[in-house]
Amino acid sequence: MSVYKKSKLLKSHRVEKGFSREKLSEGICDITTLKRYENEGMLPSEDNYRLLQEKMGGRPEQIIMSYDMGLFVDGDRYVEYENLLNNQKYDELRMKMQILKEGLKNVESVEKEQFLARLETLTYYDYTKEMLEIQEGLLKKSVPDYKDGEFSITRLYNDTELNLLNDIAITNDKIGCTEMAVKIFEKLDVYLEQAEDNKDSMIAVKIYFNYANTLGLSGQYEKSIEICKKGIALEKKNSCQELLYALVFNIGWLYDQVWMDNHDEKYKKAAKEYVGLSLALAKYFDESPINTPTIEGYYKENFT
Repeated sequence: MSVYKKSKLLKSHRVEKGFSREKLSEGICDITTLKRYENEGMLPSEDNYRLLQEKMGGRPEQIIMSYDMGLFVDGDRYVEYENLLNNQKYDELRMKMQILKEGLKNVESVEKEQFLARLETLTYYDYTKEMLEIQEGLLKKSVPDYKDGEFSITRLYNDTELNLLNDIAITNDKIGCTEMAVKIFEKLDVYLEQAEDNKDSMIAVKIYFNYANTLGLSGQYEKSIEICKKGIALEKKNSCQELLYALVFNIGWLYDQVWMDNHDEKYKKAAKEYVGLSLALAKYFDESPINTPTIEGYYKENFT
């Protein structure tokens, strides 16, 4: 079994089961060694791999089978499906979801149910109180203590749970409960500050992106810029570019709004620089066919 598969399995299973690195490694290996296993810097011995998986309550051969069938916590799958959502390719997404369902029909898991039901909700429902109730119900299957935007920031959350919390915040904002949305995003921000296990996941950047959007559209421009820069710093740390162009554009848009309020030309100049950089990034990385023309149009209308 490759280093890549073992590292992905160890980390995803550990986060799913709520183990800290310290708790999992105790009696088997030191924390630094476990971190190297998870970051593909070291191949665990067969004995250590077996002991680590058994400590989390599973047999390695079962977990490997789930991976080969298409593990539903695979980060690449998250990115692929989120891109289809963002580009509104709902028919293709539904087709891929059906294939995934068939491949996992013999695998029973709360996360499997949450993962698939979440995507179905986003493709079939508008932002309503009914949608919010469905999203909260899905989250409570694994986070039963969630209530009215309150949740623990001391436990570990897997990517599906973080996606659901992000969705719940967005839905609250869409139905007019912006204060609740900000409350949820603030707690997620505090959680991500201390949750090293989730900082290399795309959902962390997405949370910062949506948090910044919520703040910006409610007129909290300076705070929104601060959150955008957090997302950019995380992308640079993880050497990835998803949403980078969008975060950069948002900073430009926010500086433009600040300029409209005080007409200080330094903000207009900053806005032009950020929007121009965003357009260059979107074209270079061949980003969303929907958003790139929008950015280009905004630049021409406001800065040329």
